[in-house]
Amino acid sequence: MSLTELQIEKASQWAADFWADKLQKGDKEKFHEILKAKIIEEFKKEDGRLNIENDYDPQGILLDAVREIGIDCQGFFFSGNGIFPRKHSTDFHQDKNGNLICSPKEGYGNFLEIIVFEKIDHDLISTTSNSY
Repeated sequence: MSLTELQIEKASQWAADFWADKLQKGDKEKFHEILKAKIIEEFKKEDGRLNIENDYDPQGILLDAVREIGIDCQGFFFSGNGIFPRKHSTDFHQDKNGNLICSPKEGYGNFLEIIVFEKIDHDLISTTSNSY
């Protein structure tokens, strides 16, 4: 089941906000912009599954975004020290109803409240709304 454009936009904005807020050095605004674009790209090809993680070091698109703002990070051997707090993640998946679910975590086992980006039936919106 594919994600809607609205789900992608809202979830990408939320995740970029989450990670930019955690960034401990570098240009947060530029990082936010780069990461959001990467998240959108991933959501469009991954069909709702995306894990953004900084265990001891940033991984995947998080590492790519850090490097693109000019921070030297190898992605292993604790090179992420001072960039992000450890053991943070945002894990996205789609439920059987098409809702996009995010399970964020800050630190060792500190799971935050689950966030739901609801799938909205576009046919319902167009028949009940005055805007097109």
